[in-house]
Amino acid sequence: MRPEKFGMVRTDADNRVVEIDDKPKQTDLTRMWGCIIWRPRFTEFLHESIHKQGISDFALIMNNAIREGYRFRGVPISDGTYIDLGTYDEIMEMDRQFREE
Repeated sequence: MRPEKFGMVRTDADNRVVEIDDKPKQTDLTRMWGCIIWRPRFTEFLHESIHKQGISDFALIMNNAIREGYRFRGVPISDGTYIDLGTYDEIMEMDRQFREE
C-alpha cells in the first residue's frame, strides 16, 4: 500500500474512527478508508463546512466532525482487494489484472 495516496485511518479498540491522516508521506497507520456512508446530520455539517467556512479538504472536515462528537465506525475488510481508480493508468492496470484472471 502507498499511504501517500490515501486517507489513512486511526481507529480505537471498538473500530471507531478517531482520526484521518490524509495522504501522509510516512505513517504507522495500516488502515485506509475506501468509502463512507453517512446520515443527513453529517450532510448538513458537510455543507456548513464547505459553504459557510470555506473548507474543502474532506479529511479536515471529517476530523472536525469527530472533534465535535460525530461518530464514524471503521469496518475492517481483511480478505478483500481495494483498487484505486483515480487515474487513467490505474484503470488500465485494473483492466489488465482482470483480463489475466
